[in-house]
Amino acid sequence: MDLPIEDGTATLDTYATVALNAMSHTRGKAVLVGHSLGAMIMPLIATQRPIHAMVFLCGLVPKSGGGPWDDGPPMEVPGIFDATVTHADGSTTWPTLDAARAAFYSDCSVEDATWAFGNLRPYNSASLFDKPYPLLDVPPIKRVSIVGTLDRTVTLLWSRHVAATRLGVTPIELPVAHSPFLSRPDLLADVLIDQAT
Repeated sequence: MDLPIEDGTATLDTYATVALNAMSHTRGKAVLVGHSLGAMIMPLIATQRPIHAMVFLCGLVPKSGGGPWDDGPPMEVPGIFDATVTHADGSTTWPTLDAARAAFYSDCSVEDATWAFGNLRPYNSASLFDKPYPLLDVPPIKRVSIVGTLDRTVTLLWSRHVAATRLGVTPIELPVAHSPFLSRPDLLADVLIDQAT
């Protein structure tokens, strides 16, 4: 699915609607995997259709009443997003492969990082965090947290903190950076299959 990340008027509910529409052909209880910002969308989906489990993958675990970063240790490595360019419409982009790779693809091959960089789109979050998170709590279904010990976008200390305080789980720690579906798809697939039961 393609979330409307360029649309500065889109909200978290807008993103959830797009995801639900993309899932309309599926039957039974789904296992949701929310990577990074996608982790904030999963709980909204889980209130709309049957879900077996939610997997927070290097995720921005939501906090009721605030932004995901509102408590605990620093969420990101200081300065990691300094290289982004902000445009007149409020959107941001990564100007170079090296800058994006440092944040998202540091353990990926050059080929995979180059492919991923070529697929990045402008990101406009103007309406995403202008009001409190719409749910009081994450729905009471199976919750799994997978974190990267090499992640520079969502730090390990913050991920451990929110896994415990917001999800009530101990995270599964993998030796990966922010995009394990590119750098270690075999390892990630094994963990997901194991956790899907």
